[in-house]
Amino acid sequence: MKKQLKSDQLRTFLAVAEQRNFTRAAHVLHLTQAAVSMQIRQLELDIEAPLFVRSPRLLTLTPAGETLQVMRSESRSFTSKRGRHCRA
Repeated sequence: MKKQLKSDQLRTFLAVAEQRNFTRAAHVLHLTQAAVSMQIRQLELDIEAPLFVRSPRLLTLTPAGETLQVMRSESRSFTSKRGRHCRA
């Protein structure tokens, strides 16, 4: 059975992926760095895959993270286009 991913976790993931930094993502989201870390950790547990390669000065996406970012971006694009089409 597929697990439904939480929208706040996905929003946090996208912020971290865009900022490439947990602290900056926390600032953008108006959350603590600990809250961002906890949401990302829970998301990684939920999907059973790491999303980021963490090193002291560099945060990069894993293949699973890249896939999730592309899927989420495509989903946002589809939703945006659908909304414009329905209003026309």
